[in-house]
Amino acid sequence: MDYILHLVRLHSNSKQTVGIMFIVDSKFKLISWCNCLELPDLSNKKNESQIPAGTYQAFYEKHEKYGKCYRVHGVSGRDGILIHVGNFYYQTKGCILVGTNLRDVDKDGNLDVCNSRIVMNELYELLPMQFTIVIR
Repeated sequence: MDYILHLVRLHSNSKQTVGIMFIVDSKFKLISWCNCLELPDLSNKKNESQIPAGTYQAFYEKHEKYGKCYRVHGVSGRDGILIHVGNFYYQTKGCILVGTNLRDVDKDGNLDVCNSRIVMNELYELLPMQFTIVIR
């Protein structure tokens, strides 16, 4: 079964962007969803910005630091972009963090994603080794 992951950005400030990721099948049936956290839009600057909206390919990878994750390919001028575990905007470095909900865990006034490892394990069970990610 072909799955597409859609990332919809909902709110951004000077430090971060929060959004929702939906996994749908080829008939647009909702399979699962989660919250996500990225950096703000700073013109695609490496390690400082979210990636531009667009359609990309993602591939499963076992990362030395993050374990199970997905590498996003095809981002102009960038590489090393992962969907991986983490909780706080400063852990993204231009990557996408996933979690079950959003909450200000560290009381710094910014939302953090919770239960990130649980969500990554669920994504690993649901998604194929390669899939399309559409970012809006």
